[in-house]
Amino acid sequence: MNELRVISRYIRKYDCLLVDCDMSDYLIDYYLNAKEMGIKIEAEHDEQLKRYLACLAMHLTTRPAGETIAWTVHLPSEEPYTIFLTGSSSESYLIGRVIYENVAATNSYILHSQVVREVGDASKSLVQGLDASTKSMVENFYRQSEQVAVKVAFIENSDKAAMLVATPGHDEEWFEQADPAKVIGEITNFDHRVMRTAGFRFACNCSAEKLLPFFQSIDRETLADLYQDDQVLTIDCPRCGRSFEIEKARVFGVFDA
Repeated sequence: MNELRVISRYIRKYDCLLVDCDMSDYLIDYYLNAKEMGIKIEAEHDEQLKRYLACLAMHLTTRPAGETIAWTVHLPSEEPYTIFLTGSSSESYLIGRVIYENVAATNSYILHSQVVREVGDASKSLVQGLDASTKSMVENFYRQSEQVAVKVAFIENSDKAAMLVATPGHDEEWFEQADPAKVIGEITNFDHRVMRTAGFRFACNCSAEKLLPFFQSIDRETLADLYQDDQVLTIDCPRCGRSFEIEKARVFGVFDA
């Protein structure tokens, strides 16, 4: 199975977490899915999405178990687009897409986060960045929403990334000058302990059955307007873009049962 592998380590001397990931195997399924679905993404946006996926995987690995997190990123552009991605630590999936249709233009750099927990209440946050850099946006998200200092690095000429997370009592002087990419390259020189390892599949687990509750929440009159004279309605999964045909008789059978 092709997974995005993540390792979280605690560096004892400096009281920091070092998290790194390798997307190499994961990207095989990422691109196979794009080919299968006929998805076309501009090269710049493709690189942005991959970097956000790496960051979300590392973020999930530092979070408590049992959380599903979704990030929606809005960036200024002549041709409006949105980056959407979501992952689950308990189900070990991570998926994302770039959305071009029905996207409103914006002049702001925004990252919206939504967290659903197996135990506890859901939460939302919205932070505004200063520029379109993924590194800057994620570091700013941590600073504003998590109240934690982090440093993000995307390792050149590879599909790897690293993140340094400050913990209470950390060595501020060392943290300020530290480069996560350099630290991971020299990790054997540091007294450290592996805290957690995780793997994330490029998977959505969507199905027509999972989309049915959406239709069941709509009144009969609105459903009639949606279908009109059609017997089948094609619906795209909001997470992966896969299309499903939802038969009219199947939906209206809920009301007639």
